[in-house]
Amino acid sequence: MSLFFKIFKPASPIHWNGKTISEYSLLAKYKEFFEYIYRSNFSKESAYRLLILIKETLINILIFIYLPISFLFYFFNYRFLWINTWQLGAYLQQIDSIVKENILDKNYKLIFLCPKFLLVNNFVHKLYKKKIMTIENFFLYLLFYPCIHTWFIKKTSWDFETVKKNNKFNLINYRFKKKFNKYQLFNSNFENELEIKKNILNKIGIKKFDKVIVVQQRDEFFYKSPNTRNSNIQNLNKALKYLIKKGYKIIRYKSMNSKSLSLNKKFYKELTIRDEKDKLEQLIMIKNCRLVICYQGGILGYDYICKTPFLLINAIPININALIKQNDMVLLKKYFSIKLKKFLDISKVIKMNLHLYNDAHTLKRNDIKIIENNSSEIIMGVKEILGEQKFKNVSKIKKFFPEKFPFTYSDALICNSFIKKNPKIFIKN
Repeated sequence: MSLFFKIFKPASPIHWNGKTISEYSLLAKYKEFFEYIYRSNFSKESAYRLLILIKETLINILIFIYLPISFLFYFFNYRFLWINTWQLGAYLQQIDSIVKENILDKNYKLIFLCPKFLLVNNFVHKLYKKKIMTIENFFLYLLFYPCIHTWFIKKTSWDFETVKKNNKFNLINYRFKKKFNKYQLFNSNFENELEIKKNILNKIGIKKFDKVIVVQQRDEFFYKSPNTRNSNIQNLNKALKYLIKKGYKIIRYKSMNSKSLSLNKKFYKELTIRDEKDKLEQLIMIKNCRLVICYQGGILGYDYICKTPFLLINAIPININALIKQNDMVLLKKYFSIKLKKFLDISKVIKMNLHLYNDAHTLKRNDIKIIENNSSEIIMGVKEILGEQKFKNVSKIKKFFPEKFPFTYSDALICNSFIKKNPKIFIKN
């Protein structure tokens, strides 16, 4: 992140202290800072944290200076979006959830301050223009900057956060679908989309999108992120070879350093995202392709604005079902207890709060090892979502989870092939 971004971005609406997640609180951050100083003495990291505290203290001073203006916004029913716009998955989940909730319950006049420097891409907000007031001008952003953080006119996505117990993410999508009989707020059409589609087809050397399958799998090179969210790309090899034999064109999005796969180049192509043009082409490809196979993050958020079926592999954590549509399917990572020498069933995972927290400290303390999906589970999931493998007795997700558990409100299903292959995960043992 550039220095400019760090100075002018909003404070993060959701705070992670390394153990738990919480809604933003300046007092809590001061307490955490002094505890950190006590444990580690003053260091470069301490200096960085102090600068953040100084910035956020100034923000709170500005909040009180702006109170007369903020009260005017409040009484005229305006609210300012305070969301994470610099990470794709969080951005899509938060803006989509807030707008759907507003349509169903709130009826606020939503204002989204979205200068270009703040956005992970420069086109998603344009899709929501009919539902929110978008302000892209940087100077207007600075003018209204304190309003984003003002407690009575801010609108955050805290109610929909993945690791918030009993969050409303799946519930709000369930309610929206029930009322409007659709998952998407709009048809995600862009200017010159037809021309862009033609360019994409020429680039990948195919005539129609219905034989295209988009793949993105997080590996150890993708980001500096928890290893629990990564997995071995080689476990996808068997499924991709099967799809190639069936005549599908595989488009895999990878990071610059990710390992390449040695597959038939006529049917397999690897792409990297370098600029806004690539990002837009990726979304249009996802919108029109036959299937998306992905991990829990990043492009998964496009599920909320595209009708394309998604197969989520290596899903973790399981506090929500990150997919929402009836044609979506999920494969879960498994929790192996080293002490008990067996996989934990879902009820035990929830009891130990592993459905919320999968950080290294928690896993080590509980002697738990995370096991990713193997090649057999993935290829069976692929066959199932493509309709090539059917099951007579379709398992109802609700019976595996406690009543009103967030996961159960999603229309997306755990692959029956996965349930059949791992019965002990779904039965108390």
